[in-house]
Amino acid sequence: MWLIASATLTPAQTWRSSLYPEDWTPPVGLSFAKDKMIQDFSYAGYRRGEVEIPTPINRVRNAVIQYGADPTGVRDSTMAIQTALDAVGNAGGGVVLLPPGTYKVSLPSPKSSSVLLISKNNTILRGSGPDQTFLLNKSTVMRSRSILLIKGGDEADPVISQPLTADVLSPVKRLFVAKAGSFSVGDIVGIRWNFTQKWIDEHGQSAVWKVGGVVPTPAIYQREVMAVNAAEGWIETDIPARYYHLMRDKARVEIYNNRIRECGVEGLSIGNVQHPGKGWQSEDHLTSGTGAHDVHASWVINFNRARNCWAREVHSYQPEGNSFTCHILSNGILLELSSNITLRDCSMKRPEYGGSDGNGYMFRMTHGNDCLVDHCLADFSRHGFVNSHAGSSGNVFHKCEDRNTKSSTGDTSYIQTGGDGSDNHMHFSHSSLWDQCHAYESWWEAVHRGWNYQALAAAHCVYWNTSGSGSAALNRGKIVRSGQARYGYVIGTHGTQSGIELRKTGKSLPLDIAEGEGKGRALSPSSLYQDQLSRRLGRRMTKVSILSKGTDEPGAELNSTTNFDYLGFASPGTPGVEIRGETCQADFFNSSLGIRLEAISKVSTAPATLGDRLLAGRLDRDSAGYLGVMGEPGGSGLAAEATHSEGISFSVTSLPGFNQETQV
Repeated sequence: MWLIASATLTPAQTWRSSLYPEDWTPPVGLSFAKDKMIQDFSYAGYRRGEVEIPTPINRVRNAVIQYGADPTGVRDSTMAIQTALDAVGNAGGGVVLLPPGTYKVSLPSPKSSSVLLISKNNTILRGSGPDQTFLLNKSTVMRSRSILLIKGGDEADPVISQPLTADVLSPVKRLFVAKAGSFSVGDIVGIRWNFTQKWIDEHGQSAVWKVGGVVPTPAIYQREVMAVNAAEGWIETDIPARYYHLMRDKARVEIYNNRIRECGVEGLSIGNVQHPGKGWQSEDHLTSGTGAHDVHASWVINFNRARNCWAREVHSYQPEGNSFTCHILSNGILLELSSNITLRDCSMKRPEYGGSDGNGYMFRMTHGNDCLVDHCLADFSRHGFVNSHAGSSGNVFHKCEDRNTKSSTGDTSYIQTGGDGSDNHMHFSHSSLWDQCHAYESWWEAVHRGWNYQALAAAHCVYWNTSGSGSAALNRGKIVRSGQARYGYVIGTHGTQSGIELRKTGKSLPLDIAEGEGKGRALSPSSLYQDQLSRRLGRRMTKVSILSKGTDEPGAELNSTTNFDYLGFASPGTPGVEIRGETCQADFFNSSLGIRLEAISKVSTAPATLGDRLLAGRLDRDSAGYLGVMGEPGGSGLAAEATHSEGISFSVTSLPGFNQETQV
């Protein structure tokens, strides 16, 4: 999370988007084909954001004590860790704990699709923290493989597939289908439609796509059935439609029984021994014997056919001896044919290869929908964050940062790649939200990639309160480029790079909507995702009185009353100290309320400061008295572009909705 000093704004100093007034409601009556709309993105992430990611403390198996994994990194621990994962999965679920140390792993056999595999529900791989537990993959021939694969069952013909009996034209949950009684509440279904020639023609794509030639794979929305009315012929799903589904396009609903659920990886760092070979240019993955060929399309973590799973506090790292400075071989984290996954506080950096055809991507959705990528960092890569294919919709990238794209290490420490930026990449990945994201020496885009088969990349995507910094020459100062079908939206930008570029994408496609270029700091709400989630869940406001050690007199009251809600809190401009933040939990747990710090401005430099009550070792203070994240970026304290902070707990003494007394 960025720590950015900024003044607290009064309501009179803020502005709202014309598309998101204070009385906004989900646009269930608007047309995807004709109307401008801000969709409801609040369903993204683990269990639709309605509960926190679990942290089970029971059924924990110690991989070292119980299964013989070696935390010294001398012996290979692959079999020990895999045996523990299998045992937990076969027992109905639990946690495999990796205590502090380095665990050497490698491909079990040349035919293995991954180094480690989670294939049973409710299985969690947990380290002791990304600065304490290190997973080191020694294998370097990883073409089309993953270090950790979290995988559901193989795709097969659906047991049930029923066509729609009425077109879906707007963001609704109710679908009229043939034989609605074939479905039951709780079923996981896929709603699919094809790219027919009529669809292609009406979207102006006949020059690049043609039925019988190159055409995207069918769109897919993965949903849970919440209600069934067999007599009236409809089902109702948990999440609204993201684009129109027409009977003309063979729209249908299928049952999927093969999704893996409730699995996670957390609290560890993962690195790969560098490949010693040569051949790291863009097309070298096509030539056998090159390093690029050996590592092409490999991943650190692959969630494949997963639902309601997560990765949190998972970082890449540079193993000792990696003289090329690489952390990983090619790609970071992939969400493939998966839904409602949360990635939180993850950091992926420095691939060895960043060539064409899908290499050097740090976070990628491929047919992944309604996932939440929250406070994640991509650094020194070809592409930081990517939406790809028509199955990718409803995804939310919240307070993510993309740094230094168009880069990979090769066998030198730096190779310039052909790709750059974070984007909606190809094949109509639509209706997603980029919320309070930042780019340093990079940018965000959703444009028509018409020079090849990638073509029309997006529709109805929203870039909300985007910021940028770095070289003014980079991308001509444009931090967002948008050229989408049926409207796209760029609402509020700020930073030293804050320009917006709107592109026409075809004769039938109107120009996108842009508001508030350079005025994002005053945009209300600052976070669209948090505001929509709060509205949908009906969260309440509480008032807290904050005591701070951040003054010359430890324990002095920082400010008498702070309005605090689940969208965040803002102190009313106390001289010398300003605190802004957001909650990281949806409710009170064991008399404590989780909060993330967004900014601390000008606290005391005296030894007894706010910092001594924060989580030990998480934050650092620079000579000017600003708090920042230790080591991010570039070393110590708060740098010009500081990134992620950690959580802070505020004790409370009574239930929400009352005045509270609390301390930091």
